Amino acid sequence: NNRIINAWNEIFKCLKILFIDKTSKNRDHLLHNQQRVLSLCLQQDNIDFAYKFYQWFFDQDCINPHNRLMEDYLFKHKPRYLESFLSENTSSTTTTTATTDNKPIINRERNNRLKKLVHFYRENREISKMIKLLDALTKSSGFTLEERAEFLIEAKRATKSLNNNRTNFDPHNVILDKFNKFEEKSILCQIQLNIYNYLSNNNNINTNDEDLYDLNYNLLNLERLYDISKKYGLYEYALDCLSFTNDSSVIEHINGCWYQYIANIIKTYKYKWTEYLADNFSKIVNKYNLQQQPWMFNQNEIIFYLNKVNLQTHKKEQVSNIIIINSIYPNI
Repeated sequence: NNRIINAWNEIFKCLKILFIDKTSKNRDHLLHNQQRVLSLCLQQDNIDFAYKFYQWFFDQDCINPHNRLMEDYLFKHKPRYLESFLSENTSSTTTTTATTDNKPIINRERNNRLKKLVHFYRENREISKMIKLLDALTKSSGFTLEERAEFLIEAKRATKSLNNNRTNFDPHNVILDKFNKFEEKSILCQIQLNIYNYLSNNNNINTNDEDLYDLNYNLLNLERLYDISKKYGLYEYALDCLSFTNDSSVIEHINGCWYQYIANIIKTYKYKWTEYLADNFSKIVNKYNLQQQPWMFNQNEIIFYLNKVNLQTHKKEQVSNIIIINSIYPNI
């Protein structure tokens, strides 16, 4: 037993020399030795050795984020046991992050293995497995919102690729339905990411820690995102949520959000709010496809409201309807 362990340790020392230190000045000689050692190690049937071997490469990639040793040297060979190694549910205490208030423990090693598994499937064109895993990762605990956003983008790309390259008849549009599902989740995730980034980077807002945690570590539903947006006065993002519903019956809520958004602008910029609006209003409105969703911006009502508050916030001689019109036409 000790002899085997000692032999394995010598192999790992050799791996360090060949793949980390790279002390040989002769590049061809180095590549030859790398391939020779890889070939010998990958031929071994012992699963314990295989797991130790893969663990060494995995650890080097974790130590240095710039390393891609597994992708560069292992994945293309599709070696035995590698898929099961990356799928293994690890419970190492050295790679977990404990949280308080009964929040889940984050297993960093487990998460990193699963992300490697995504790359493994992509490298070997196992797209269906890749899509299934990415779908699961968007729902798994322990990943940040930014990571989930990347999973959804990758899932959309993979599903589109599968749809373009499919050879079998798909009468029930299963692949297209998957793409649309990922597309919808991705839009919601981006709204959530916008809200989280705004709240986490704005020290002037007294944000509840629980809300920040939920935003960063869970994919929230539309209703929850809308409630958080309104709670913190982020009416631009509340409008994004209402646009996502694609429902004209919520026009009262839409108009209410526009009024609150304008009120926040007035509160922030005082008497210069009209100049700010003239420069920026069209950028907000033009996010929405008004040809498909005309209810997202009721021009007559908004102009009437803007003129009313213009009279209320400026002296008579300072009132300019031209500024109000310029904030909307011809940009919108």
